[in-house]
Amino acid sequence: MTHNFYYLKNPELELLKVYKTEYEALSKTEVSIDYLQKADTYCFFSGPKMVGGLVLASASNGNSFRYFSIFEGNEDGVGTLRVLKKKFGVDEKEAVEISCIWMKRKIIPKYRIFFYRIMLSETLKLVREKGYRYIFGGSVELHIQQFQQKFFSTVFYLGIRPQDKGALNKSGGMAVMIYFLDAGSLRFQALRLLYNLIWSNLCTELKLKLKIKWGSVFKKTKVTIG
Repeated sequence: MTHNFYYLKNPELELLKVYKTEYEALSKTEVSIDYLQKADTYCFFSGPKMVGGLVLASASNGNSFRYFSIFEGNEDGVGTLRVLKKKFGVDEKEAVEISCIWMKRKIIPKYRIFFYRIMLSETLKLVREKGYRYIFGGSVELHIQQFQQKFFSTVFYLGIRPQDKGALNKSGGMAVMIYFLDAGSLRFQALRLLYNLIWSNLCTELKLKLKIKWGSVFKKTKVTIG
């Protein structure tokens, strides 16, 4: 817990409903209560208000593997998934997925660092306990894809969701990126990501302080011409 910023793991049903509402409003994609209940769901709060969350889930505990579900219900999609799993040699029952991440934009940097530290430490603990070989992630948001590519080393799939292909002429579909990381690289990548987040935060704070300092200096300095 960091002051009034804290999290709850696997909270009561009413909070899961809040999580579902907030996530769907921000991501424009659906998530079921059943999925959240079968997974490890983390809700983050600033005071009494829920401001973010993440999910750690695996098909090994009877839950659906969310990132592979986009290929279901479509013959081409099922075929594509079969080819990709064979190509990369991955099995969803040997993997844990970090999914349904959301966070309010106004969260200050140090709380964002706390959020990702919890995400990474909990993932590492789960990998050790269950012996998972892979960590999966994914997003339909470009800025999240760009950020998460700094952590996940291998792109599993990049393209239009298979179930959207029939609607391309109308909406253009929804581009999705799915990536994964070998569990053996998790500790190094986690430390690397946290270092980058902390360094970025320090640089931002330094720039702000310098801006305030020099701004006050210029206000005190009077320039007389003539």
